Amino acid sequence: MKAEWRDHVDALLEHTNAILRLSQDIFDRRIEYTASDKTELMILGYASRQDGHLSAVQDLVRGGHHSDATLIARTMFEGAAQLTWALSNFPERPEMWFWYGIVEDWRQVQANRARGIEIEAEQQSALDEAMKDRGEDYLTVKTRKKLEKGESVHADPYRRKWLEFDLASICHQLDESWVNYYNQIYRTFSDWVHWSPRSLFLNVEFENGNATALRKENPHSAAVALKVGEFALYRMLRILNWKFDLGIEEELETHHDAFSAEANKVLPLPFG
Repeated sequence: MKAEWRDHVDALLEHTNAILRLSQDIFDRRIEYTASDKTELMILGYASRQDGHLSAVQDLVRGGHHSDATLIARTMFEGAAQLTWALSNFPERPEMWFWYGIVEDWRQVQANRARGIEIEAEQQSALDEAMKDRGEDYLTVKTRKKLEKGESVHADPYRRKWLEFDLASICHQLDESWVNYYNQIYRTFSDWVHWSPRSLFLNVEFENGNATALRKENPHSAAVALKVGEFALYRMLRILNWKFDLGIEEELETHHDAFSAEANKVLPLPFG
C-alpha cells in the first residue's frame, strides 16, 4: 500500500475507534427499555449489531482484507436503511419486524418435526394462535394470488424476510440520497459478494491484457468500507439518542464531522 493511502486509512481507523468507544460506552450503561415496546427492541437490536459489524470492518482492514471488509459494510448499510425505513412508520413497521419471529419459529418447528422432534403441546398451541393472528401478514404475493383463485399453496407460504420490499425499493421510499448511496456503493459491494467476474478481477493487475499480479490490499475499498461502516453506526447512534435521550448528540456530531472531513478528501459520496 502506498504511504499516502496507508496514512489515510490509518486516520480513518482512528476516527472509527472514537465513534466505537462512544457506542461501547452507551451499551456498557445498560440502556433501560420497555420490553413491550417493539420500536425500542428493534432499535437496540440493530444498533448492537452495527457496533459489532464496525469492529469487524476495522479488524479486516487492519489485517489487509480490504475487499472482504466491504462485505460487512454492505450489510451495515442495509441495516441502516431497514431501520430508517421502519421508523418512518412506527410502531406498525417495528411490530412487523418483531412478529416475523413467529414465522421463523414455525419453520424451526417444521424442521424439528421432520427429524422426529416434537414441541410441547402448550408451546404448539401458543405458536398456532400467534400464526393465526399474525401469519397472514407474511404470506408471499404469489401465495396471496393463489389463495384468491382457490388454488393450493406451497407447504411454506411465507416470505423469506420480514420485509416485503427489496433494498432498492426501500431506498427509493426514503429519499434520493439513499438511492445514490445504493447505486454507487451497495451495488459495487454486491458484485463482490456474488462472485461476479468484474469483482473477482478488481484485485488483479494486468499488463497487455495478461494477469501479472494479485493485489492483496485494496486501500480504496478499505476507505470506502470504513466510510460506509461509520455512516451506518452514526445513523444508529443518532436514532438511539433520539429514542432514549442519551445526551450524546454533541459528542457524536463532533466525531462524525471529524471522520467525514478526513474521508471526503478522497471519497466524496452522496452524503457524509
